[in-house]
Amino acid sequence: MYTCKMNIDIGKELAEVRFMRGLSKRQLAAMAGVSDSTVMRIENGDVDPSLRTITRIFEAAGCDFRGEVVCRSVPSAVAAARSVLDPESGLGPYPGAQVWLDRWTAAGIVKVDEDGSLRARVPRDLAEIAGLTARLSSRPGIATFRREGSFDEIVRRIEQSGVAWAATGSWAANRLTQSADAPWPVFYVADVEAVVESAGFVEREPKTIQNVMSLIPFDGVADVGVSEDDVGFRWADPLQVTIDCFGGTGRMPDQADALADYFDFMASANA
Repeated sequence: MYTCKMNIDIGKELAEVRFMRGLSKRQLAAMAGVSDSTVMRIENGDVDPSLRTITRIFEAAGCDFRGEVVCRSVPSAVAAARSVLDPESGLGPYPGAQVWLDRWTAAGIVKVDEDGSLRARVPRDLAEIAGLTARLSSRPGIATFRREGSFDEIVRRIEQSGVAWAATGSWAANRLTQSADAPWPVFYVADVEAVVESAGFVEREPKTIQNVMSLIPFDGVADVGVSEDDVGFRWADPLQVTIDCFGGTGRMPDQADALADYFDFMASANA
């Protein structure tokens, strides 16, 4: 969870949050239902906004404001993006997803076709915005542990628990594109506690992504589209991996770009 004190310069902090979410002033203003000039004037320090206005703007970015701003990692944004970019995925209605679809439609990030279907104006941008709205390192329930052994060894220990799992992030991206190092193994699992009890992973404060690994509970979105390869490794859906990498750290956004090029789904989605 990203927390930022707001007792110094609210305009500066708003600009940082907007940048963190990958949004332009116009897009955020439209998502919040305020004028472009309102966001611009707040960021420039030219106006002292009402509590109602500033709360509304931060809320549109997926943040809470109560004297400080707390920006959540929001899986419903991933559900919304996946439903647009891959309407045949089998992903059903997801709590909170419609809110993001409405906001993105207002901002012109998502368009409504004549038949009522939704499509991304620039598919890659939608995937990136969704990833930045659902930062991988801050997902609800994430637990980080000391990394012990290779990817294969970690997988074997997870397998011993008998719990459903799937790899995402750098390791999942690198099975298809060798675009960057993969120092941080990340896995979705059906039951974090069961895996930890079986595997004996040692919890660790994630000061950096070096020498750590993370487990994230399946959230009803990442579960959809999981596949298994010939050697029994399980991988999150490529679109899920791409969005996760856009919301990752280090060179993971580079991997997301490489994945987008590799699959070409960003160029052709809903064409």
